[in-house]
Amino acid sequence: MDGYRLIPIQPRDDGRGLVCLLDGLLPFSIENMHIVDMRPGSVRGNHVHHRQREAMYISGGAFRLRLRDLDKDETQDVVHDSSAPVFVAIDPGCAHAVENIGKETIKLVCLADRPFDPTNPDTIAVPLIAIG
Repeated sequence: MDGYRLIPIQPRDDGRGLVCLLDGLLPFSIENMHIVDMRPGSVRGNHVHHRQREAMYISGGAFRLRLRDLDKDETQDVVHDSSAPVFVAIDPGCAHAVENIGKETIKLVCLADRPFDPTNPDTIAVPLIAIG
């Protein structure tokens, strides 16, 4: 399915924890960043951006990422069942949602190429994963 890319990262363990260098991995400049803790069973996203490109660094546990190419009406699930970090880039027009399917809180670092503008939002709800 088009609209997203899983980007391989090579975390290094230096004895104090993991270090992930993301230099040169993003296909865009960062204009917005937010950090999210997701408790077990929680869902984030369930939306699409028509202008914004987004990338997510996800770590700490098992999750399901559901993606839908709205133009082709194709849906794909990416299930990740370990604590190893994953980096995914999402193109405009690809709806996305993340569900924590594990027993630990997971972390998302979300990066976007546009600043958040509450007067001209680029986030449109698309129900992909049922909440609650």
